[in-house]
Amino acid sequence: IAMLVANARTTKYQIPDNRYQRIKLETMDAWHLIRELQARAKMGLRKIQVLRLMLQTHPKPHHFDP
Repeated sequence: IAMLVANARTTKYQIPDNRYQRIKLETMDAWHLIRELQARAKMGLRKIQVLRLMLQTHPKPHHFDP
């Protein structure tokens, strides 16, 4: 809501209200961080999938203890 108000104020009056501009920037930073974390999680997931695939295709030899 605060971001919408900030956009409306800056568009309507062409006056950058510091408080609303700060909220808008913080929101944009938060979305950027979320996207970055999602990308990192995806990369991590891919690595896990590759490792699982490697283990499935090349299983470790079984060691039998006498």
